[in-house]
Amino acid sequence: HNVYALAVSRANQTWINSFQLFKGKAVDATTDANIKWAAQTLLKWKTAGYFQPNVSGVSPDDAVAEFQAGKAAMVIGGSWLDGSMQTKVSTFSYGKFLLPGTLTVGSAGNLLVIPSRSKNKDLAAEFINLVLSKKYQNYLGNAGGLPLFADAEAIANPASILTATPFGVAVKKNALAMYPDWPVPGYYDILLSNGTALLSSGDVDAYMKATGSFYNSGRPKA
Repeated sequence: HNVYALAVSRANQTWINSFQLFKGKAVDATTDANIKWAAQTLLKWKTAGYFQPNVSGVSPDDAVAEFQAGKAAMVIGGSWLDGSMQTKVSTFSYGKFLLPGTLTVGSAGNLLVIPSRSKNKDLAAEFINLVLSKKYQNYLGNAGGLPLFADAEAIANPASILTATPFGVAVKKNALAMYPDWPVPGYYDILLSNGTALLSSGDVDAYMKATGSFYNSGRPKA
Protein backbone atom coordinates (compact mmCIF):
# COMPACT_ATOMS: atom_id res chain seq x y z
CA HIS A 1 0.00 0.00 0.00
CA ASN A 2 2.81 2.42 0.78
CA VAL A 3 4.25 2.49 -2.74
CA TYR A 4 0.78 2.72 -4.31
CA ALA A 5 -0.26 5.44 -1.85
CA LEU A 6 2.69 7.51 -2.98
CA ALA A 7 2.06 6.74 -6.65
CA VAL A 8 -1.57 7.89 -6.54
CA SER A 9 -0.67 10.96 -4.50
CA ARG A 10 0.56 12.51 -7.75
CA ALA A 11 -1.68 10.64 -10.20
CA ASN A 12 -4.99 11.69 -11.75
CA GLN A 13 -8.24 9.92 -12.58
CA THR A 14 -7.06 9.13 -16.09
CA TRP A 15 -4.13 7.18 -14.64
CA ILE A 16 -6.44 5.34 -12.22
CA ASN A 17 -8.81 4.41 -15.05
CA SER A 18 -5.88 3.05 -17.02
CA PHE A 19 -4.13 1.20 -14.17
CA GLN A 20 -7.23 -0.17 -12.47
CA LEU A 21 -9.83 -0.44 -15.22
CA PHE A 22 -7.59 -0.83 -18.29
CA LYS A 23 -9.22 2.12 -20.02
CA GLY A 24 -7.33 4.34 -22.44
CA LYS A 25 -3.56 4.17 -22.82
CA ALA A 26 -2.10 1.17 -21.00
CA VAL A 27 0.16 1.72 -18.00
CA ASP A 28 3.54 0.05 -18.46
CA ALA A 29 4.18 -0.77 -14.82
CA THR A 30 7.85 -1.61 -15.48
CA THR A 31 8.63 2.02 -16.39
CA ASP A 32 5.70 4.08 -15.08
CA ALA A 33 6.89 7.42 -13.69
CA ASN A 34 4.41 7.52 -10.80
CA ILE A 35 5.31 4.05 -9.54
CA LYS A 36 9.06 4.62 -9.94
CA TRP A 37 8.88 7.95 -8.09
CA ALA A 38 6.90 6.25 -5.33
CA ALA A 39 9.48 3.48 -4.90
CA GLN A 40 12.30 6.02 -4.85
CA THR A 41 10.47 8.18 -2.31
CA LEU A 42 9.87 5.21 -0.02
CA LEU A 43 13.61 4.58 0.04
CA LYS A 44 14.26 8.26 0.78
CA TRP A 45 11.92 7.97 3.75
CA LYS A 46 13.88 4.98 5.00
CA THR A 47 17.20 6.80 4.61
CA ALA A 48 15.77 9.81 6.44
CA GLY A 49 14.87 7.60 9.39
CA TYR A 50 11.09 7.62 9.02
CA PHE A 51 11.11 3.82 9.29
CA GLN A 52 12.93 1.75 11.85
CA PRO A 53 16.21 0.25 10.57
CA ASN A 54 14.85 -3.30 10.33
CA VAL A 55 11.59 -2.27 8.66
CA SER A 56 11.84 -4.99 6.01
CA GLY A 57 11.55 -7.60 8.76
CA VAL A 58 8.54 -6.06 10.49
CA SER A 59 5.16 -7.60 9.63
CA PRO A 60 2.05 -5.41 9.24
CA ASP A 61 0.59 -6.92 12.42
CA ASP A 62 3.76 -6.14 14.36
CA ALA A 63 3.78 -2.56 13.08
CA VAL A 64 0.20 -2.06 14.25
CA ALA A 65 0.96 -3.66 17.62
CA GLU A 66 3.92 -1.32 18.16
CA PHE A 67 1.75 1.72 17.48
CA GLN A 68 -1.01 0.46 19.75
CA ALA A 69 1.56 -0.06 22.50
CA GLY A 70 2.76 3.53 22.12
CA LYS A 71 6.13 2.50 20.69
CA ALA A 72 5.67 4.08 17.25
CA ALA A 73 4.73 7.61 16.29
CA MET A 74 2.56 6.69 13.30
CA VAL A 75 1.20 3.71 11.43
CA ILE A 76 -0.20 3.63 7.89
CA GLY A 77 -3.40 1.60 7.90
CA GLY A 78 -7.09 1.67 7.17
CA SER A 79 -10.58 1.26 8.57
CA TRP A 80 -10.01 -2.47 9.12
CA LEU A 81 -7.93 -1.50 12.17
CA ASP A 82 -10.75 0.39 13.87
CA GLY A 83 -11.91 -2.50 16.04
CA SER A 84 -8.53 -3.27 17.55
CA MET A 85 -7.66 0.41 17.87
CA GLN A 86 -10.72 0.96 20.05
CA THR A 87 -9.95 -1.99 22.31
CA LYS A 88 -6.15 -1.89 22.49
CA VAL A 89 -5.32 1.82 22.66
CA SER A 90 -6.10 3.16 26.12
CA THR A 91 -3.08 5.16 27.29
CA PHE A 92 -2.98 7.87 24.60
CA SER A 93 -5.15 9.72 22.09
CA TYR A 94 -4.64 9.39 18.36
CA GLY A 95 -5.93 10.95 15.17
CA LYS A 96 -6.20 10.08 11.48
CA PHE A 97 -5.46 11.91 8.26
CA LEU A 98 -5.28 11.24 4.55
CA LEU A 99 -1.82 11.10 3.04
CA PRO A 100 -1.23 14.36 1.14
CA GLY A 101 -1.76 14.35 -2.61
CA THR A 102 -4.41 14.26 -5.30
CA LEU A 103 -5.76 10.74 -4.66
CA THR A 104 -5.77 8.27 -1.77
CA VAL A 105 -5.86 4.49 -1.40
CA GLY A 106 -9.38 3.28 -0.68
CA SER A 107 -12.75 2.37 -2.10
CA ALA A 108 -16.44 2.75 -1.44
CA GLY A 109 -16.76 -0.88 -0.40
CA ASN A 110 -18.79 -3.67 -1.95
CA LEU A 111 -21.25 -2.88 -4.71
CA LEU A 112 -24.97 -3.45 -4.28
CA VAL A 113 -26.28 -4.86 -7.55
CA ILE A 114 -29.50 -6.33 -8.89
CA PRO A 115 -28.89 -9.35 -11.16
CA SER A 116 -30.67 -9.15 -14.50
CA ARG A 117 -32.28 -12.55 -13.84
CA SER A 118 -33.52 -11.62 -10.39
CA LYS A 119 -37.13 -12.60 -9.71
CA ASN A 120 -37.48 -9.87 -7.08
CA LYS A 121 -35.97 -6.78 -8.67
CA ASP A 122 -38.38 -4.39 -6.97
CA LEU A 123 -37.67 -5.89 -3.55
CA ALA A 124 -33.92 -5.69 -4.20
CA ALA A 125 -34.24 -2.06 -5.24
CA GLU A 126 -36.25 -1.32 -2.10
CA PHE A 127 -33.51 -2.89 0.03
CA ILE A 128 -30.76 -0.88 -1.70
CA ASN A 129 -32.73 2.34 -1.24
CA LEU A 130 -33.20 1.45 2.42
CA VAL A 131 -29.49 0.81 2.97
CA LEU A 132 -28.57 4.08 1.26
CA SER A 133 -31.13 6.16 3.15
CA LYS A 134 -29.88 8.77 5.63
CA LYS A 135 -31.25 6.84 8.59
CA TYR A 136 -29.29 3.69 7.89
CA GLN A 137 -26.23 5.48 6.54
CA ASN A 138 -26.05 7.34 9.86
CA TYR A 139 -26.50 4.04 11.71
CA LEU A 140 -23.69 2.52 9.67
CA GLY A 141 -21.41 5.41 10.57
CA ASN A 142 -22.06 5.03 14.28
CA ALA A 143 -21.51 1.28 14.05
CA GLY A 144 -17.99 1.79 12.73
CA GLY A 145 -18.72 1.49 9.02
CA LEU A 146 -17.85 3.91 6.24
CA PRO A 147 -21.09 5.48 4.99
CA LEU A 148 -21.19 7.39 1.73
CA PHE A 149 -24.20 9.55 2.54
CA ALA A 150 -24.26 10.01 6.32
CA ASP A 151 -24.68 13.37 8.00
CA ALA A 152 -21.39 14.16 9.74
CA GLU A 153 -23.20 15.72 12.69
CA ALA A 154 -25.26 12.56 13.19
CA ILE A 155 -22.21 10.40 13.91
CA ALA A 156 -21.51 10.42 17.64
CA ASN A 157 -19.12 7.47 18.05
CA PRO A 158 -15.67 9.11 18.52
CA ALA A 159 -13.84 6.23 16.83
CA SER A 160 -16.25 6.36 13.89
CA ILE A 161 -15.76 10.10 13.52
CA LEU A 162 -12.00 9.62 13.24
CA THR A 163 -12.54 7.38 10.21
CA ALA A 164 -15.68 8.89 8.68
CA THR A 165 -14.30 12.43 8.56
CA PRO A 166 -11.27 11.84 6.31
CA PHE A 167 -13.24 9.27 4.29
CA GLY A 168 -15.91 11.90 3.68
CA VAL A 169 -13.26 14.29 2.42
CA ALA A 170 -11.94 11.67 -0.01
CA VAL A 171 -15.44 10.88 -1.28
CA LYS A 172 -16.28 14.56 -1.76
CA LYS A 173 -13.08 15.08 -3.77
CA ASN A 174 -13.68 11.88 -5.79
CA ALA A 175 -10.20 10.91 -4.61
CA LEU A 176 -10.61 7.17 -3.94
CA ALA A 177 -7.96 5.33 -5.96
CA MET A 178 -9.01 1.77 -5.06
CA TYR A 179 -6.36 -0.77 -3.97
CA PRO A 180 -3.10 -1.67 -5.72
CA ASP A 181 -3.70 -5.41 -6.01
CA TRP A 182 -7.17 -5.22 -7.55
CA PRO A 183 -6.32 -5.09 -11.29
CA VAL A 184 -4.48 -8.41 -11.61
CA PRO A 185 -5.16 -11.74 -9.81
CA GLY A 186 -2.30 -12.74 -7.50
CA TYR A 187 -0.83 -9.24 -7.50
CA TYR A 188 -1.05 -8.82 -3.72
CA ASP A 189 1.62 -11.39 -2.93
CA ILE A 190 3.91 -9.97 -5.62
CA LEU A 191 3.58 -6.44 -4.27
CA LEU A 192 4.10 -7.57 -0.68
CA SER A 193 7.21 -9.68 -1.28
CA ASN A 194 8.84 -7.18 -3.62
CA GLY A 195 7.93 -4.22 -1.43
CA THR A 196 9.78 -5.93 1.40
CA ALA A 197 12.71 -6.66 -0.91
CA LEU A 198 12.77 -3.01 -2.01
CA LEU A 199 13.21 -1.79 1.56
CA SER A 200 15.87 -4.42 2.18
CA SER A 201 17.92 -4.06 -1.01
CA GLY A 202 17.16 -0.52 -2.12
CA ASP A 203 16.96 -1.76 -5.73
CA VAL A 204 14.23 0.26 -7.44
CA ASP A 205 14.91 -1.25 -10.87
CA ALA A 206 14.45 -4.79 -9.52
CA TYR A 207 11.18 -3.74 -7.86
CA MET A 208 9.88 -2.16 -11.06
CA LYS A 209 10.83 -5.20 -13.14
CA ALA A 210 9.29 -7.78 -10.79
CA THR A 211 6.03 -6.01 -9.98
CA GLY A 212 5.67 -4.36 -13.37
CA SER A 213 6.21 -7.53 -15.38
CA PHE A 214 3.60 -9.37 -13.33
CA TYR A 215 1.08 -6.54 -13.80
CA ASN A 216 1.79 -6.21 -17.52
CA SER A 217 1.41 -9.94 -18.13
CA GLY A 218 -1.86 -10.08 -16.22
CA ARG A 219 -3.70 -7.18 -17.79
CA PRO A 220 -6.08 -7.79 -20.72
CA LYS A 221 -4.40 -7.94 -24.09
CA ALA A 222 -5.38 -5.27 -26.59
